[in-house]
Parts: sequence; structure tokens; C-alpha cells
Amino acid sequence: MPVNPLHGVAIVGAYNTKQARRLDVPETDVLLGAMRGALRSAGLTHADVDGMHCTSSVRRWSARETAMWLGGRPVWTGTSDVGIPAVIEAALAISAGLCET
Repeated sequence: MPVNPLHGVAIVGAYNTKQARRLDVPETDVLLGAMRGALRSAGLTHADVDGMHCTSSVRRWSARETAMWLGGRPVWTGTSDVGIPAVIEAALAISAGLCET
């Protein structure tokens, strides 16, 4: 029987941002708010994160730059597109031992 490479990998935090056609705040504020909300939901802080993937349908984000905004320095950063590919890439990085959180 094949081994599932994602065995033991879990999403532990999630957060929904305000949705609208046009928001009154910069996209960076929405991104950082979503990240802080997901960390809070998981009971983690930015210091607990050693891997990061952040993308947007509006523009490409530098995961390393975004991590520095939060005060962290990830050992792994993702490069895939938004949505499910980003989630799968992050899960596989954890499974492969490239990062833990």
C-alpha cells in the first residue's frame, strides 16, 4: 500500500478577511490581517512559523519580505500560484521536512 506523503500534516488555523469588490485599505493590510488572524486561530505567533507561502490574485508577494513584516525569518518559502496549489506545496514542504510550521 502506498504511503500518503501528507500523513501527519494539518491546517490548524484559518481566517476570513472582509470581502468586497473594493476595500478601503491597502492590500498589504488585508494580507497581514489574514496572516495574523490565522496564526491567532491556531494559537501560534509569527515566531512559531518557519515556512511561508503568500500569494495574491492581484500581485506576486515576496514571502520572505512578508515574513520580515511579521518579524520572522522562514527557512522555506513557497512559489506556486494562489489557492489549492499553494496549500499542497506548503503541505509537501512540511511532509518533506523542509519546514515544520
